[in-house]
Amino acid sequence: MIMNTMKNKIFISLAILLAVSASGAGSFVYAKMSPEAYKLFQETTFLEKGNNYTAAIENIKKAIEISPDEAILYIKLGGIYSELGDWQNALVAYKKAIKLKPNDAVVYISIGNILQQQQDYENAFAAYNQAMTIFPEYKYNYLNLANVKFLQGDNQEAIKYYKTFLGYYSDNAEARANLASIYLKLDKYQDAADEYAELYTQNPNSFGEFSNYGLALLRSGDYTNAVEMLKKAVRLDTGDYASHANMALAYVRLSKDELALIEFRNAFSLNPNLNDLKFDYANLLADMGKTNDAITMYKEYITYNPKDATAYFNLGQVYQKNSRYEEAIEAYKEANALDDTNINIKKELARTNHLCKNYNDAVKLYDEILLTDKNDYNVLFNKAIALHALNEYDAAIDIYKNLYTQRTEPKVKEYLYKAYISQGDKYVKNSQPKKALSYYEEAAYLNANDSEAVKAMANIYDSMGSKSKALEKYEKAIEINPEDTELLLEYAKSLAKYNKDEEAISAYSKVLSLDANNATAHELLADLYVKSNNLNKAIMEYKRTLELQPDNEAAMIKLGNVYKSQNDTKAALKLYEDVVTKNIKNTDAMFNSGLCYAELDDNTKAKNAFNKVIAIDPEYAYAYYALGMAYEKENNNSEAIINYEKFMNLSNDDGLKSQVKAQIDYLKSKKQ
Repeated sequence: MIMNTMKNKIFISLAILLAVSASGAGSFVYAKMSPEAYKLFQETTFLEKGNNYTAAIENIKKAIEISPDEAILYIKLGGIYSELGDWQNALVAYKKAIKLKPNDAVVYISIGNILQQQQDYENAFAAYNQAMTIFPEYKYNYLNLANVKFLQGDNQEAIKYYKTFLGYYSDNAEARANLASIYLKLDKYQDAADEYAELYTQNPNSFGEFSNYGLALLRSGDYTNAVEMLKKAVRLDTGDYASHANMALAYVRLSKDELALIEFRNAFSLNPNLNDLKFDYANLLADMGKTNDAITMYKEYITYNPKDATAYFNLGQVYQKNSRYEEAIEAYKEANALDDTNINIKKELARTNHLCKNYNDAVKLYDEILLTDKNDYNVLFNKAIALHALNEYDAAIDIYKNLYTQRTEPKVKEYLYKAYISQGDKYVKNSQPKKALSYYEEAAYLNANDSEAVKAMANIYDSMGSKSKALEKYEKAIEINPEDTELLLEYAKSLAKYNKDEEAISAYSKVLSLDANNATAHELLADLYVKSNNLNKAIMEYKRTLELQPDNEAAMIKLGNVYKSQNDTKAALKLYEDVVTKNIKNTDAMFNSGLCYAELDDNTKAKNAFNKVIAIDPEYAYAYYALGMAYEKENNNSEAIINYEKFMNLSNDDGLKSQVKAQIDYLKSKKQ
């Protein structure tokens, strides 16, 4: 908030006590004064009125030579010097007067006035206080006491004397203005506002403190009236940038952002160097969504005040709201470096690091925060999530479990469940299935309505060959989530693996009832139909698979194999060649096409196909066997024997190898 230069008006009471009692302040008694001296005294008064001060001084000095014991003559001399501003000579004269008349309150007040002008506040106060002792009935002297105390910086004493004075002279505008200014200086804004209100009420036409009155109202929370006073201030002085600034702040408090924006701009147009105000202006711009302008203003403010942690923090907030996380982190780091005890700064820095997946940095910050409050629920939860993301599942699980014990929050339960699953998956990956099972069991116990953990257990039992437990867990998982096609698919595969073909077919059919476009289910169902020799249904399912996945090479080969088994060699060959066209390196399709050519008595193309297979994969054993047969068909027994022997070296098919060995022996015997 902007404060105008304080108008600390100190009005010195140059008290002229007319008609005072002899028993009080002392009286002007001329009985001892000689007629000649008295005449000079009267002439001096006449000269003084005519502003002929030099002659007046000469006259009064002559009178003093005649009647040196008359205090009134020294008082007159002191008064003339005072009018001339010759404070030193005035003080000398008054001090001589006080020696002659020690109980004269007027003289002490005059001495106090001069000492106050000379900034000798301690002795000025002593003089005024002496006058008060001599003549307590003179209440106006409280104003002198108040003014000196204010000038000394003793604001509390000044307030006391101003209030006492105003108790007698409540309509004294100068004293009330001084009191209000002290309250404003001491941040006693409501008291200041009350004094300015009294001044304004007493005489609204001559009131000139609108700027400070508006400031007092602003600081005391009366924003609506603050605006009204500040408007009056800028009408009186269009260059009053402080009032424009304070009006902007009042509008901010009143949520009148557009009006606040106008007044901020007015203030800065009058004074571009209102550096403190840039912080509040930046805050308004940020609240109004004027992001780039807010960032610029925060940076300008920080250039002026680089040690303000709050400015860096607010800048970080703007960056964060606009997903400029790296810049937000840098701003928060600066704020944290300047104020490393501020937990809110650490929390935002941790949160932003977390959002940027800087999980290690986030965990370090969470630990720092927890040193202040080890039981901060949200911080512990966020730390657990960060540990979870770092694959430190056991550490995360410990925190989740503790938090869930405190409060059964659904979100904590969800993350705990996921951590159990993740740790189980980790053990599966590391070939430790038994350890994995214990975590999956914990997960299943925690959430009996989710099938993921049960399915994971089924997969482990399946991989371990524990048929009954695997099927039991699959069935339990399906009971929980009967429409999970992926789960049903796994279950069907397991059934097929354990030769429960009818049940597997039923399971695949269930998948397809839920998802008719599941190509995998169509293909695996077709495989089962082949196994059960239901070839027409197999063909239908393979075709459906290829409608959904035209580039499924495995399905094309399998469909070709079915056609081949039905002696539809040409249909099979077309499929194999289609695969080779799509993928020249598919050796299985190329090999099968070679077999088809052989069946169609095109021995040249058959050999060409087998040679291409060998060129791609020199260890493809059956290609050598087929090539040997092709050469034997041409009566090229030497080449046949060479290829048969290569097959023997590469193959693990003992049954076929025994037949091939016999054939080799036969061919060799023919050569002899």
